[in-house]
Amino acid sequence: DATHTFDLFRLYAGDAAWVMGTAVRRMRPFPVEDESMSIISFRNGVTGVAIVNELTEFHQFDLELIGSHGKIVLGMGERQLWGAERASTRDAGVDPNIEWQDLVPRPFPEVLPCTPMEAAVEDVVRCLETGDEPLSTGEDGRAAIEMIMAIYECERRGHGKVDLPLPGGPSTLYLMREEGYYS
Repeated sequence: DATHTFDLFRLYAGDAAWVMGTAVRRMRPFPVEDESMSIISFRNGVTGVAIVNELTEFHQFDLELIGSHGKIVLGMGERQLWGAERASTRDAGVDPNIEWQDLVPRPFPEVLPCTPMEAAVEDVVRCLETGDEPLSTGEDGRAAIEMIMAIYECERRGHGKVDLPLPGGPSTLYLMREEGYYS
């Protein structure tokens, strides 16, 4: 599940080095997990956390990008930009040599309104006209799926770290079904 979430991870953070996670079926009668939590370590030093579930009666998608000087929150029509500023107040017992920062809201840059499908079509047209690579290639899609398969492999191994790239072979999800997971 959540292939687009892992595509976005790759867009912002690049290639993953390893994954730790869990993928369990708690309530839904699907032959797959309905809840997954994972930590992804990327080759450039970035760490990502994904919490994905299908246990709510409503659709939810949130992406929070935290950087050294602020954060961006995207999801369900919401866009927020926060920047760090020197804290205006300090606790009395805090070392005065420590620089504390508060997150304060900033204006979010204007983005031209279009649907994801319109943006995808515009990207395909751009590639056809220029010969450039698309923003999301088949290799990107394969790498996003590989991160998801690594979460399944974590579940199979008892939640230990799984290095990427995976060695190949049969789908971890199919192996798990054969082993009695999600049945």
